[in-house]
Amino acid sequence: MFGELNGAQGKVALVTGASRGVGRAIPVSLSQKGCNVAINYSKDVGGAKKTEELCKSHGVGALVVKADVSNRSEVRNMVEKIITNFGRIDILVNNAGILGKTSNPIEITDDDWDRVLNVNLKGAFIVTQEVLKYEKSQNNKHSINSREGRSELPLAYAWGLASNGN
Repeated sequence: MFGELNGAQGKVALVTGASRGVGRAIPVSLSQKGCNVAINYSKDVGGAKKTEELCKSHGVGALVVKADVSNRSEVRNMVEKIITNFGRIDILVNNAGILGKTSNPIEITDDDWDRVLNVNLKGAFIVTQEVLKYEKSQNNKHSINSREGRSELPLAYAWGLASNGN
């Protein structure tokens, strides 16, 4: 999955939404390259523990951390736990995302819509911002936003993330 990601050996990656599917495949793939991983989950602790087990089988450090990515306080606590455990975060993969309760646009409530946007869009912003606070003293960061909200211009980050909206 990350064949082109050179120099992962000994790095520390935070992967949000890492308890199943692509979210599980990402830290497992990184661990195969020698990368230590922080496995974020919101509800599925069993899935997160399975991801941890798979990663540790490759001889790397793995840490399971619960946090709702749309909750700044929880994200801040998560980042602090990772920094305390590993000393740094070198790679960030914003993978966390949810689906609404229905796919019928007529049935989507304002609360459902807000929750999806808060997790899928605002969550990537919050996690990135909280990780960046620790980044000043580190070099050679890799940031992967699976929702494709990327920009080379710092001021355009919010625009890029919001305009892609998923």
